[in-house]
Order: sequence, then C-alpha cells, then structure tokens
Amino acid sequence: MEDMKVRTQTPFPLQQPHIEIAPTNTSPFEVDFKEMHWWFAIPEVGDHVLWAQYEPDLRMHDYTEMKALRPAKVHGIDCVEVAAMVYDYGEDPVRVFPWMFFARLTEDRVQYLATLSLFRKDIRELRTMLDEGFDKDWGDGPRQIRQTGRLTQQQDRSYTLSAEADAGEIIEPAGIFQVMIGERSFDCLRVIGITIPLSEDNTLVEAYLNREGRTILFRRYNGIRWNLGYNTGHPKEMTWDQRFPDHMRIVINGVTFVHWYDCLSNLACGIDVVM
Repeated sequence: MEDMKVRTQTPFPLQQPHIEIAPTNTSPFEVDFKEMHWWFAIPEVGDHVLWAQYEPDLRMHDYTEMKALRPAKVHGIDCVEVAAMVYDYGEDPVRVFPWMFFARLTEDRVQYLATLSLFRKDIRELRTMLDEGFDKDWGDGPRQIRQTGRLTQQQDRSYTLSAEADAGEIIEPAGIFQVMIGERSFDCLRVIGITIPLSEDNTLVEAYLNREGRTILFRRYNGIRWNLGYNTGHPKEMTWDQRFPDHMRIVINGVTFVHWYDCLSNLACGIDVVM
C-alpha cells in the first residue's frame, strides 16, 4: 500500500449535500459500465476515484480512495491491481482500512479475481476466485447496460421483473433522470441492481450513471428481512420497513426493499482526485 498516501483531511463534506432527482424526456442511452460493481473504480491502470458513504441522518460515515496501480496476475489470469483506502469516520479518531483488489475487464464483463483486506486484528485476509463463496460475494457483472424490457414500471410505481431473468445479480435500466447534487447537475441513466431469485432477505442497488458509465449517486436498499440481527441503533428484531418507516421503497414483483444509505462519487461533489 506504499502507493497510497494516508489523507489527513476528508475532501468530502461531513454532511450530505442536498439531492434532487427528476425524470427527464432525454432519449434513452446505453453505457459501457467498466467500474468494479459497486466499488466505483475501473480496473485500468491509472484510474483514480473517491467516493463517500452518507448515513440516513446525512452524516458522512466513511469515504474511500481507489487507484488502479499496475498490471497483475491471479491464477495465471492477467488483471489489474487496484488499491483502496477506507477512512471510517464512525468513531473518533478516524480509522483507516486498506484493501487491495485484483480485477479485469473482458469484452463484455467486469470480473473480480481476488481481494485482500486488513480488517480484523491486523490479519490480512486473501480471497480468490477459487475460494468457495467468492463468486457470490464478488464475481462479475455486465459492461453493456441497455434496455432489455425485463423490468417494467406499473401504474402504482412498483415494478415487474419478467420470469426470464437469469439467476444471480442483474443490472436493469430504469429511466433517464436529472440528478442535482448541491449546485451540480447530471443527466444519468438510472439502473437497478438486483439478485435473482427476488427475496426479502436480499439487497438492492439503485445507481445513477453518467454517459461515460461513471457512478454519480449510489443508493443501497435492503429487503425488509435482510440481516435482521444487524444493529443500526434499532432493536435487532425490527424489519427494515419498521426501522425506517419514512424511507423510500422499491417494490419488485411484490418484494419490498427499503432505502438505507447513499454514496456520492468525487464527480458528484466536484472533487479533484489529485488533491
């Protein structure tokens, strides 16, 4: 991690900027989504990105800086080494967690090959594509995001997903929107990332991508029964709709997902990654 300098100050505001989202009449567009889903970096040497996570109370919880450093190999497969530093503002003093990713672009996919983390008691944990459960946790995802007609919105604003959707994670377009982050405006393709089969125990991603396929805004949703033992300051037995009764919902085939938190990229906040 010698290639990553530890920052002494956050480049992001400690309070989430005001966000407004409105549908537009802009013609639908496709994107080449080369980012590592959902870690915002592109596994191409030289890519450099920052992004921050904001809690439901709009307070910044952490931010991450990522750099694609150099070519690498994992199990003989060519890829790119991507370093990350996570700055956790959940406690005082700020804690810093290093990550290392090994990922690659194929003609039509973005693939994780290995991860190296240092989170628990200074023990480095290496996982690769040959480890059990790695594909479920990381795996790969599509690059070309285009309309398929599999996800359609109903009059009650819920969604129907066609039965022909493949098992695993899929990313479906859901309209073109103008996204205002503070004073900055972006035309974005809204996409919804979901795991098939649909379940109240799974999670959902709502993301807004610009025409270059870079994430501007990421929104995390939980199925109402996801990880009920997880304590966010609420009793562990509460479902997510009970924890956050006023939060936004996305309903797909009758399964309800509740908005939890937001992430904003440096592009969204007008932050120079070189600073």
